[in-house]
Amino acid sequence: MKTRIDRYKFSDCILVKERWRALMPNVRLQDMQDGLMSVVNGYLTIDLPKLGGELERLYPVEWEHLSMMEIIETHYGTAAVSLIESLT
Repeated sequence: MKTRIDRYKFSDCILVKERWRALMPNVRLQDMQDGLMSVVNGYLTIDLPKLGGELERLYPVEWEHLSMMEIIETHYGTAAVSLIESLT
């Protein structure tokens, strides 16, 4: 069975920004947004390599041993993981 992932439309930008800020206050959403892929995909999309770079900067020790999603879950919780999945 395939899990359904809710995507965010462009009109949901304020909602996404508020959720992001509440869940991941030390990572700027503005720096992670991927405008071109958002247009191509038809929903808000983040740049995973940029997010990975920011997580590596913030958590260099964990970066060596954990996946990006494990770092997000450890530091920000499962709600942040779900948000990231909906933006990729």
